[in-house]
Amino acid sequence: MRDPKSIESPITQTCVGWNVYFYNDLTKLSKLWNNYGLNKLSSGDLWIEFLRYYTERFDYNKNIVTIRQFKPLLRRENGWLRPTIAIEDPFMLTHNLAAKLSVKNWTKILRVFIFARQRFYSQPESIDFNISKPNMKTLQVGLTLVVQAI
Repeated sequence: MRDPKSIESPITQTCVGWNVYFYNDLTKLSKLWNNYGLNKLSSGDLWIEFLRYYTERFDYNKNIVTIRQFKPLLRRENGWLRPTIAIEDPFMLTHNLAAKLSVKNWTKILRVFIFARQRFYSQPESIDFNISKPNMKTLQVGLTLVVQAI
């Protein structure tokens, strides 16, 4: 995540008029990013929280998905009013990555998110794995079951 307040004097690198800079020296990141290391969740728990956030809390009618800032980015500010998800391109800020997504396909994606949240959050006995320490093979089996159920 790139939050302007958390990284001191970011370098600007432009391409076609857009700032495409990202910090790639991971050895020094902890000294520059105020929130570095605060996350203590496992990758499995992060997956569950991602699904919960985007199926239970995120307001698709008002907000745009963005990695550029912590506060919500409002649709009305950008004029992105289509009835599907809106995703801000992290490099071309006026580009909605989901602009061509049909309502039908958005509905399918949202249903997969909801079903995956239910499947992984409840950890049914038919999917035998510890979500805090996922193994890719069992995760793929679980995802296959999610897709087949839809």
